[in-house]
Amino acid sequence: MYRVLVFSYQKTANYSYADINFYNKLKKKIPSDFAAASHKMEKFQSFETYPKIFQKNVKFKKAKTIWINNFFQAAKIFNKYDVLILCGIFGSKIFSDYAKKLGLRVILIDKTFNYDFFVNQSVDLTILRNKYGLQRFRKINKNYKGKIKVASSIDAGEINFPFYKKQKNKNALVVLSGAQHQDIWYDKKIKKIENILIKNNFKIYYKTHPRNKFKSKKIFNNSVNSNNLNSVLKKINIVISIHSNFYQELNYFDYPVIFIDRLLFLSPDYIRNKLKINNFSSKINIYKFLKDKKIVKKIYNFKPKENCERIDMFSSKIDDKIKFYGCDISVDYLDKFLREKEYLNVKIKKIKLEKYKKELLNEVGAKGVQLIVKEVVNSLNNWKKNQKKVKTNTKKKWLLLQLFIKKSLNTLNIF
Repeated sequence: MYRVLVFSYQKTANYSYADINFYNKLKKKIPSDFAAASHKMEKFQSFETYPKIFQKNVKFKKAKTIWINNFFQAAKIFNKYDVLILCGIFGSKIFSDYAKKLGLRVILIDKTFNYDFFVNQSVDLTILRNKYGLQRFRKINKNYKGKIKVASSIDAGEINFPFYKKQKNKNALVVLSGAQHQDIWYDKKIKKIENILIKNNFKIYYKTHPRNKFKSKKIFNNSVNSNNLNSVLKKINIVISIHSNFYQELNYFDYPVIFIDRLLFLSPDYIRNKLKINNFSSKINIYKFLKDKKIVKKIYNFKPKENCERIDMFSSKIDDKIKFYGCDISVDYLDKFLREKEYLNVKIKKIKLEKYKKELLNEVGAKGVQLIVKEVVNSLNNWKKNQKKVKTNTKKKWLLLQLFIKKSLNTLNIF
């Protein structure tokens, strides 16, 4: 029988219990252990880890959570198992590299709306949330040898937002980008959006970025967190953002998102004043990012040499048929947009919206988790039938020793 370890190597703010809830459902089907990245791990990686208080949490104590403090300890613990299940794909490579060096089977399970899938090419199974993710995964990881399944994602098993309804009261949710992207241009743009919303008698709520190594120094009143997000969403009639992947979760629950100067945000700072964008769309509908291709080409025609990370990343995705539900306007048009109540002019066919939502998330809630568990169990059963000779404990200890020797000599390429 396989010895299985489920490892939550990062905590997601809005879904702090998603990984352990998934584990509790999985262990009903297969015997397994649970590990999580402790607060000490934050010194070694840029992802949010579990604060010390979680070590006293009833769920984590009941699961007999193995708290991992560093990469060396991770490798040592992995060596006791035959299968490693990583809760997440983005940032998983270093852990799957360790596990594959030690001869383990590795399973990656989609967790957040991040499509920068750089993985170990020998991972045995990757479970994704949607077909777009599948397309993106294959594009980036052309030498990947394992199986890929589209089922759901761990956080999708936790999503339970209220569905969008038109409201009489004027309440706006401003979704902020990560603090590392909040430069002078961004701050001025947010301030201008605030002033226009206030002028039009909107009460403003702010949704800050949930996964942030860099903390914003600016304090936003009426900030929304995981505890009050649902209550706020119930009274929201407009969602505004300069740029955020959170639109995908909101879109799934019928919330259109109004992007403001999105392509200017993606552009390098020193060409923003030179750039004229003429493809704004003020009609709320399904917007295909492919429409931005000409503007992106125009940005590159300025031959930017610095701060191109955002536009480079977007450019690499532009042909992959990704979309959003909402519209894309200039901040200079926002006042008229609000006065004419264009944000309430939602006339999209239900069948069209449902088709788009299926592309975003294959399945949510309990059904989504059940699909993931089913894929994991099926794979484990298939591997048992075709099981190769299992490495002895002596052999695995020797592999671990080799791993540490290589690290000390700075020759292991995963560091």
